[in-house]
Amino acid sequence: MAEIGPTKNKSLLRYAYQQLGTEAVRKHYPDAWVKFAIRRAETLNKQGFPVVISDVRFPDEYIAFIGAKYTPFEIFAPVKTRIKRMEKRDGHFDIKSLEHSSEKFSFHCSIINNSGTVEELKENIRKILHNKAKKHQKKETSKLIILKSTL
Repeated sequence: MAEIGPTKNKSLLRYAYQQLGTEAVRKHYPDAWVKFAIRRAETLNKQGFPVVISDVRFPDEYIAFIGAKYTPFEIFAPVKTRIKRMEKRDGHFDIKSLEHSSEKFSFHCSIINNSGTVEELKENIRKILHNKAKKHQKKETSKLIILKSTL
C-alpha cells in the first residue's frame, strides 16, 4: 500500500501536480488558472511589485496574458541542456516530455537565452524589468510573462 502524506519523491509530486492542474482543473475549467494568476498578479502590481508570470505553456494562456497587457518573452535553452536539467531535477528523463502539446506551440516574441545558471537568468529578467520601467519612466511595476520556461 502506498504511503499517504509528504513524499521526497519530487518526480511523483510534479506528476501529481501536473495531473491535478491539467486533467482535474484545466479540463473542466480551462481558464481557472489564468483567471487566478491574473487576479493575483494585478493585486501585486497595484501594490507596486513587478510581476513575472514564470510559466505559460498553452495558447489560451498566452492570449489571456497578452490581453491583460503583459509583455511576452520566451525562455530558450538547448535540448541537451534541458535534458540534463530534467535528469537532475527528476532523476531521469523521458523523451515524451519534449513531445507534449505545450512544447510544440510557437510563440512569436523576444527570446531570453537560458543556457547559463538560474542566477544569470534572474539577472537577465531583472534587467528587462529595469529597462522596461526606465523606458516608461515609472517604478518597476512591469508585467512580464515567461513562456515555456525550461528552468
